Amino acid sequence: RVYLIDRSRPRAKMDRKIENMCGHAERIDCDLKDVDVTKLPLDQPNVVVVAKHACGEATCFSLVALTSVMKMYPEKRFFLTLAPCCHQVCNFSSFCNVQELSVLGIDSSMFALIARMSSWSVCAIANDEKIGVHKKSELGRMMKLFIDVCRVKYLQSFDLRAELKVYCEKELSPENRVIVAHSTI
Repeated sequence: RVYLIDRSRPRAKMDRKIENMCGHAERIDCDLKDVDVTKLPLDQPNVVVVAKHACGEATCFSLVALTSVMKMYPEKRFFLTLAPCCHQVCNFSSFCNVQELSVLGIDSSMFALIARMSSWSVCAIANDEKIGVHKKSELGRMMKLFIDVCRVKYLQSFDLRAELKVYCEKELSPENRVIVAHSTI
């Protein structure tokens, strides 16, 4: 069984391809934050989560959804591949690992600054005399990395093997990292 959760319905052509490959695919047209995934019937031994362009807080909603289902079905095996993006629209109130931020002394205003600075990695402002374009871009990449490492640590706190990987060169796509995780059972 495959669930396709998307805030806006893309072309249905891909839905048919997925159904042909997997048997049954059910589309849920809704923002992920409004879906209670624990109410979805999961009748297979494996739960696989795949997300591309999990924009801003959608990444954290995905991770929290996964860990909620894990608590209900400890006997199942879980796999995740998720490509986060748009870190600049992350929100402290919906961030999955506020505990880690608190340990590091990062409050909501500091996190908002980190999120905002992360946009520098993809659109560093030219002619910035104080920092310079290259340094500003690298600082933005470090902010993205920080946010994603906190997300990986969140998954690890649920005994998932989780890591952050680079899946292409940054020249091909500046949003070139993917979070990969799986359960250890």
